[in-house]
Amino acid sequence: MLSSFPFMRLPIDLRLEIYHLLLTPQTKEPVDVIIERSKKPTSYRLELVCSLSPPIYPNTAILRACKQIYSEALPTLYRAYTFCLGDNEALLPAFLSRIPSFGRENIRRIRFVINPYVGYKKNNATFHEVVTCAQIASLAPRLREVQIQFGSLDSPVDMAKWKRWKQLLHRIDAKKTLWIDPRLNDSLRKDSSSCISIMKQRWNEFLVEDADFKTNAPQPLSEPGVFQPIPSSPPPSYREPEVDDWDLLSIGSTKLLDDWEEISNKSWTSGSDATVEIMG
Repeated sequence: MLSSFPFMRLPIDLRLEIYHLLLTPQTKEPVDVIIERSKKPTSYRLELVCSLSPPIYPNTAILRACKQIYSEALPTLYRAYTFCLGDNEALLPAFLSRIPSFGRENIRRIRFVINPYVGYKKNNATFHEVVTCAQIASLAPRLREVQIQFGSLDSPVDMAKWKRWKQLLHRIDAKKTLWIDPRLNDSLRKDSSSCISIMKQRWNEFLVEDADFKTNAPQPLSEPGVFQPIPSSPPPSYREPEVDDWDLLSIGSTKLLDDWEEISNKSWTSGSDATVEIMG
């Protein structure tokens, strides 16, 4: 009969080493935890691979052993991975609100993709940009690295977003890495276009329903004419925003601007390192 192993009698340093072997990937490449908007889990097709030295995959079963092991091992789990926010940087507040404070204190690396097609304003930062940077700042001083992923920096829209994020992240004392991946633009454009078309369709449906509702609503005696039907089409005086207001047509090229000199000189951060990686 096998007797139980006195695991908790081991020195704490040895237990931490065991946690590291169990919870972290045994590879040289960094492993990312992808946080996406879809509630459907991603499925993968498994391939049969034969190896004389099969890799050891992370296993979190030890976290369910007892509260002491959970509190000792959880920091190792959070510190070993980079938390990636998919294609929407606004997911960070929602993600951080769903994990305990103990987990937030042990996050070391965060990466998010800047989508130039969503929430664009020429001069002012959007609400979710300010909230996201405030959430990132709340992770300091334990946060070690902030990774920002752009599709390009060659259009006014890209540059406007880049300068806003640079200003918002300026005071965060952590290493900052800017990734330039030209392949992002096509996927972000398609995703944003589909979202915009759905929003327009729902908005038109809302206008029609609201017009029917207000047409049949009772008219108050004291304020005649207040309840007026809302037309489903804009009035003749309505002018569609010009393309120059958004400048979406110039996005997609991989030409580098003079701002690269500023980036390479690490002038966009204070008291911390900044690096640039171009993904081909």
